[in-house]
Amino acid sequence: MINDMMNRFTAQAVRVHAAYRSWSSQERGASVVEYVMVVMFIAMVAIFAVALAGQALDQEYDTIADSVANYGR
Repeated sequence: MINDMMNRFTAQAVRVHAAYRSWSSQERGASVVEYVMVVMFIAMVAIFAVALAGQALDQEYDTIADSVANYGR
């Protein structure tokens, strides 16, 4: 059963590789538009990550501020 699954997986991988090589031989390189899209995607992910980290840090600082304010009461 495992051998059969591996054989089917290998055959599919070979077909995907052949299709990619066929497609990539037709393409000569990425255009400026594709590079801009990649940079925009990376920027969006970075902004999202910073926003999430900022919210988490804000909550941590609020917790610390409350602890300091209530110390000794």
